[in-house]
Amino acid sequence: MLYIQDYIELDKITKFQLLLEKGTALGSRSEGGYVKSLFQLGNFFVELWRSAKFAHVRHLLVTEDAAILDNYLEQININSLYGGELL
Repeated sequence: MLYIQDYIELDKITKFQLLLEKGTALGSRSEGGYVKSLFQLGNFFVELWRSAKFAHVRHLLVTEDAAILDNYLEQININSLYGGELL
């Protein structure tokens, strides 16, 4: 199992490769000139910040705080998960 501290200590290229190979994509959103993509990797989250104009990665935010999910919850259509309207 990969632990958050081990991931933080990796170089940027290895972090990115591991994120793409082992991470689970949870959502994506645009904010302030960036496209932010959220991944779960083991028991922590990684938010990848990419310039909206250019294809390069600008920042990786690594956290165990599930509150980061709040920024992505609006993208989930709960009704579609249940096949119709919720009561």
